[in-house]
Amino acid sequence: MMNPEEDPSQNQNQGLHVCPDCKGVLVQPVDKEAAYVRFGQQIWLLYRRCAECDWGDSGLFETKDVKDFEERHEESLSGLRAELSEIEHTRLSEAATSLRIALDNDLIGPDDFGRPIQGA
Repeated sequence: MMNPEEDPSQNQNQGLHVCPDCKGVLVQPVDKEAAYVRFGQQIWLLYRRCAECDWGDSGLFETKDVKDFEERHEESLSGLRAELSEIEHTRLSEAATSLRIALDNDLIGPDDFGRPIQGA
């Protein structure tokens, strides 16, 4: 019997996005290349790496499994982008509020913007 990396029909129970070492869900595709065609289906050599524990490996997988993995990865990236955008918006709003409070209370003066030019 072949192991799951040798036999692409042996799907991983938890999906390709789950790290077998740390069980984290931040496994990322590193590279892929067409390996061969088996019974009319393309088999891919897929290189993966876990962003949480730095685990990495390569294996042979069917097109469906690789597409599912890539779609899951894109969904995760979209979620991270949305979260980053929200964090940036919150940070900038807080900075603007702090600046407004400082200006309203005369807490900002010319000295806050650098040294005065000598002889001016």
